[in-house]
Amino acid sequence: MSKSPGKTMSNLSQALITAALGLMVGYESAAAQQQPDSQTQTAPIEQQQSMQALAEAIHAVIQQAHELERVFMNLAKKYTRDGVEAYIGPENCAVLQELVTSLRGIELALKNVVVPAPLSDLHAQLRRSFAKGRSWVSVVNDLARQAYEAPRSIDGLASGDALRALADHSTKRLVVLANA
Repeated sequence: MSKSPGKTMSNLSQALITAALGLMVGYESAAAQQQPDSQTQTAPIEQQQSMQALAEAIHAVIQQAHELERVFMNLAKKYTRDGVEAYIGPENCAVLQELVTSLRGIELALKNVVVPAPLSDLHAQLRRSFAKGRSWVSVVNDLARQAYEAPRSIDGLASGDALRALADHSTKRLVVLANA
């Protein structure tokens, strides 16, 4: 079996990130066109066409985010069922962590970008879709980290039996979430 997260996974993630960045540039351009004192102010028909093009681009990015969610949800199910070690090696943990960090950065940028008013509802859908996709990437990253990183031992006052019960409960809950 392959010991790599796969080209498709990487290409899908990078395409989503690039498309989201392109949208934010499009938002800036649309905002500049709407400024009454702007030298780049355009006619209403051109503004409407620009908004329509942005709406279509948002729909495309939402579809990419849904695909990212689907791919990583399936990976989480496979990893939970068969074990992470059957699919990826420890060298890929850093790649997954970097991907989660990049997606979180884009998610924050999408939260803070100024969105043209006609696109605000669609942008909210985009943010939700993006967050769901990032969430499943995070689950896969967490599964990989748990498989390859040794737990740290910390002296504490909790009993070993209580900690084992908590770990068992958390593992069962994670399996339920992954199979949902």
